[in-house]
Amino acid sequence: MANRQLVGLLRYPVKGLSPERLEAVMLSPGEVMPLDRAYAFENGPSGFDPDQPRHISKMKFLCLAAMPDLARLRSKLDEDGVTLTLEDDTEKARFDLSSENGAQDAAAFLARHAGEALRGPVRLCKAPGFSFSDTAKKVVSLINLASLRKLEAATGKPIDPIRFRGNIVFEGESAFEEHGWTDREIRIGPVLLKGLEPIMRCAATEVNLETATRDIAVPRILHGLTGAPDCGLYATVVEGGRIAVGDALTVI
Repeated sequence: MANRQLVGLLRYPVKGLSPERLEAVMLSPGEVMPLDRAYAFENGPSGFDPDQPRHISKMKFLCLAAMPDLARLRSKLDEDGVTLTLEDDTEKARFDLSSENGAQDAAAFLARHAGEALRGPVRLCKAPGFSFSDTAKKVVSLINLASLRKLEAATGKPIDPIRFRGNIVFEGESAFEEHGWTDREIRIGPVLLKGLEPIMRCAATEVNLETATRDIAVPRILHGLTGAPDCGLYATVVEGGRIAVGDALTVI
């Protein structure tokens, strides 16, 4: 049996902003990781309706693919799920996203970092139970460190797993083995996942999160390695439970 182990758990409470590392998390059937992409800030009118939320292209929101300077920001959402801290090299502020004034102040803070890609007013978007994922399905995303080592060998540069904004980072035996797990069951402790599809990568993965600049043509290099610009796997939660860093991952 293959020896695979979880080495990281991450969520991204605000679409396009920095991740939060977790030691353990409870997953529920048919749901995303709690608070993952719970908020987004639109880049000009997006058409998002909180009363009838639906999937909208990430390019309608502040995102790294269009705004690499967002990588200069550090963000943290408190466990209350509404208090957001935003910080750059000169300023740190806390915002209550449950209040209109707090949401507007957070939007103004982010607008100052959006750069030339800003197309209009910045506004907080949210809806109960909705996740601003890059896919319309409620998923968790898996990243294989062996795949990233293969990418590092091809580029000659270190690759931070955060570039791929995955939820579950695991130590795998073979590079890109996760691309063959479509429709396969994946067991992590009490949790059962079902593989959906490999994750197609975009320009967001080109951004160096230390320098906030584009330094590696990741999608193009992935295409040369695998025949497609894919890295990682989307999966749905079939059976819920608690998973933690260090847990074994088994493909059934």
